Amino acid sequence: MDDTLGPFNLILLAMPGLALIVVARTLYRPAPGHRPLMHQVLRLAGAVLLFLALTGAAVGILSVFALLAIPLIIVIGLMVVDRYRRGEHQALLYTLAAGARRGIPLNVTARAYAEENSGDTGGRAARLAEELERGLTLREAARRARIKTTTASKLSLRLGESLGEFGNVLFRSLDHSAEIDAALRGVTAQLFYVMALLGIGSSILLFVMLKIVPVFQKMFEEFDLLLPRTTVSLIRLSNWMVDYGWWQLGAIPLALLGVMLLGVLYYVGWLPTNVPLLGWLGRRYDNALVLHGLARCVQRRLGLPDAIGVLSHEFPRTSTAERLRLAWLGIQQGSHWIDAMREARLITAAEAAVLGAAERNGNLVWALDEMADSSLRRYILWLQFRCQIAIPLLVLLLGGCVGYIVIALMLPLAALIQGLS
Repeated sequence: MDDTLGPFNLILLAMPGLALIVVARTLYRPAPGHRPLMHQVLRLAGAVLLFLALTGAAVGILSVFALLAIPLIIVIGLMVVDRYRRGEHQALLYTLAAGARRGIPLNVTARAYAEENSGDTGGRAARLAEELERGLTLREAARRARIKTTTASKLSLRLGESLGEFGNVLFRSLDHSAEIDAALRGVTAQLFYVMALLGIGSSILLFVMLKIVPVFQKMFEEFDLLLPRTTVSLIRLSNWMVDYGWWQLGAIPLALLGVMLLGVLYYVGWLPTNVPLLGWLGRRYDNALVLHGLARCVQRRLGLPDAIGVLSHEFPRTSTAERLRLAWLGIQQGSHWIDAMREARLITAAEAAVLGAAERNGNLVWALDEMADSSLRRYILWLQFRCQIAIPLLVLLLGGCVGYIVIALMLPLAALIQGLS
């Protein structure tokens, strides 16, 4: 193999990779959920060879940025796989909900879906049907079949079983979560972009203050230059950073790099739902899901105290489930359900007033759904507004720091060049 092409030689692995996948599809036509071991080995080997070929081609094209290209390609590849599988699993859940609304047993619907899809999702649908036929609940069967679900879908699976109305509950949840999750993903990406920009900028500034400025200081001292005040202040700041403040500024990029890591995990779909940072950012999203869940409970003629108790046991995220338990305990101690939810920070004062009026007028289901949707819209606009303000301010801040350093170092350097000429 010609070494002059470097990593680009790996593109030759694309042909055997495609050949292995074609052989696996031609020689083995497994039944849904029952794929022979050799079929899986051939498909895995073909996928690995194709991935190496694509990686080699990308690294060969971007050889200057090879160290950055490889992890970037890996992250993008994982993201594509996660988005594709989530879309497939959402389609499976839609099919189950449609079947449940028409009275078709869930295991029959899952088995039919598996027969129509021979890929990974078909295998998981077959596993889901097998677990349901063994008598497991839908949530447990979905967990064992490793069906990817959002927080809203998990709540719908649990709440639908508790209320005995799986189809309608899941349909409304999927319709809401598809639009909302897309909007939240875009806003979250902007937040992580701000964090990444701040982390990279502070890391560069730390390097300049610790390594570059001391070199210029020694050079200026050797030529015995009269330094301007801007340069003197920069040198003093650099000396303080070297002696005392390096760990203070250094803690900023380390913390922000940790946030960037969370962003990568979120991007590829591997981030747990109970991370404290995202739990705080997603509190209003969880509150909206609580209101939607209460609306479904009220539709089933369930009292509000009992509905809050059910949600406190069924909500997937621990922090929100704990606040629901606090609200339920407040109701048990004699508080009105609206006051208890407000004290548990599940609704705002304005939402409490609207829900109180709706309860008196007998249109509580409509008010709960409208308050949930309105809360989500305001939350997304709130995040977008802050991101739109933070990004230009951050760029101006980093640009001001860079301008300050450049002016402080270039003024005496220009005087030194004139003196030498």
